[in-house]
Amino acid sequence: SRGNLNKAIVDDKGTTLVFVFGVHPLCHVDDAERAVRCSMMIKRELNKIGSKPKLGICTGNAFNGVLGTTGGRREFSILGDKVNLSSRLMQSACNSRDVDIFIDEQTHYEAANGLLTNFHSRIILKDEAKPINMYTPSDLYEKITLQSLNLKETKSKEEALQMCYDSYRDVAM
Repeated sequence: SRGNLNKAIVDDKGTTLVFVFGVHPLCHVDDAERAVRCSMMIKRELNKIGSKPKLGICTGNAFNGVLGTTGGRREFSILGDKVNLSSRLMQSACNSRDVDIFIDEQTHYEAANGLLTNFHSRIILKDEAKPINMYTPSDLYEKITLQSLNLKETKSKEEALQMCYDSYRDVAM
């Protein structure tokens, strides 16, 4: 997906991974969509091993660069309001029973050409002056129902879902 793992933090609250997309020279016009697709893939893979990840995705400008002193400890880091908002969205997902991934409004708009997203709620987050609209991404492959397909009853669920995926891939490519 062309994102980078920026930080991996393990503490008493669990494991936190910070991924960044769109950092020069790996910039793409669809970085918001790439980030959301990557989060959905991470969620699917971790669910397979019994883990329940919670993710928050935010799109916008942030400071990025090497922090530290010459001769001392230095690291590449990402800082700013959007990083903080992403963390708040992740925390909102942690507090939710039914949602694992929250995205902000800018991500919703920038990923709209390639993804389905649904408005979830509007909340006031800590350190935010105005309410934030939260959205959830939908994987089209998971959203297509067997009832919407005019398939014979002899087809298995797996065959029907594969047909849906193949038809979506043909349209999307």
